[in-house]
Amino acid sequence: MRRESLLDDLDPKADILGGPEPEDQGKGKGKGKGKKDKKDPKADRGKKGGGLMAALLVVLVLGIVVAVGSFVLVSVNPKAKETLAGLPVVGKVFGAKPAAKVDPLEADRQKLAKDQADLAAREAALQEAQAALDAKTKEVADREAQLAVKEAAVAKLQSELQSKKDTVDKLARLYDQMKPTEVAAVTERLDDELVVAVLNRMDERQAARVLGAMSPATSARLSRMMVALQSGQ
Repeated sequence: MRRESLLDDLDPKADILGGPEPEDQGKGKGKGKGKKDKKDPKADRGKKGGGLMAALLVVLVLGIVVAVGSFVLVSVNPKAKETLAGLPVVGKVFGAKPAAKVDPLEADRQKLAKDQADLAAREAALQEAQAALDAKTKEVADREAQLAVKEAAVAKLQSELQSKKDTVDKLARLYDQMKPTEVAAVTERLDDELVVAVLNRMDERQAARVLGAMSPATSARLSRMMVALQSGQ
C-alpha cells in the first residue's frame, strides 16, 4: 500500500531532472513538440539527394584511385596486367585487346580482290544468260526451219493439186468432143479416181453416154464413187 501511494504522488509532468514543470511551460512544450513532429518533404528530399551525391562522389573517387593505381602498377610491373585482367571490373579494361592496325595497302588489296570476285561472278552470270539466249535463238531458228519445210510441202501439194485440176479440166474438155465408146475404152486403162474426177468435170449428157458405153460393173462402180464424192462435198 505504501508503494502505490508513492507512485500516486509522482507528478507525470515532471522533467527528467525531477523538478516540477509549470503548467504553462508544459503546454508550450506540448505545442512545440507537435509542430516538430510534422516532417517536411522538401527537407527529406534534400537529405536524400545530398546522401546520393555523396555516395556517387565516393564511388567516383574510389574508381579514379583504383584506375590510377592500376595503371601505375602495370607500368612498374608489366606482369601485373595479367592479374588485373582477371578482376571483375578492372579486367574489362586491362583484358581488352588493342585494336589491330589496318594496313592501307592490305585494305586496297582486299578491296581489289573483292571487286575482281564480283566482276567474275557478273561475267559468269552474263555468260550463262548469253548461253540461254543462244539456246533459245537456236530453238526459234529450228522451229522456223521446220515451219519453212512444212510451208514448202504445202505449197508443193497445192501446186500438184492445181496441176491435177488443170489436167482434169483439160481431159474433160477433150472427152466432151470424143465419142462415148472411145472415152469408155480409154478410161478402162485409167485409175477410177481420175476417171471420176474427169466425169464430174465433163458435160452431164456426155458423161452419161460414156457411163452407158462402159461395162455394167465398171459403170456401177464409178457411179457409186461419184455419189460418195458428191456426198462428201
